[in-house]
Amino acid sequence: MYTGDGKQLLRRARMYNVTIYDTTPGEAAKAAEQFSLFDPNELRCREYFIKYWLKGRSEVAKADVQTLEQLRKHFVEKPSTGMTAGEQLKRINMLLQVDWMLDDPNGLNEDFREYTRLLRANGLGRVVLFGAENLIETTARCRAG
Repeated sequence: MYTGDGKQLLRRARMYNVTIYDTTPGEAAKAAEQFSLFDPNELRCREYFIKYWLKGRSEVAKADVQTLEQLRKHFVEKPSTGMTAGEQLKRINMLLQVDWMLDDPNGLNEDFREYTRLLRANGLGRVVLFGAENLIETTARCRAG
């Protein structure tokens, strides 16, 4: 990536294991949309996460706790067959958020392990440290708050 005038290099990326994907622009746009957009359950999870950021479970309304438990069940049972690595990481991230709000240390431990396992399994072992560091730091902030 270069500056607007094209004179100075700002960023460079090296791509590995590139697969040619023969598709129409419309199909590519649809695939990108499916990957990047939130479905209704993911949107609900994000709304609750914003609402209850850095709050303990005792501060979560009872009705919302029930909804969060239903969301957790949904994300746990959501089939990962056919999902890309990014989609799988997104699903685990949703579980992490729900487990933070439910103050579920066992769920968080399970989520952390799955998140880092997915990173390693997809050749992203070098980012495990950074990914896990952010997850651990956020959890520590949530639990300390």
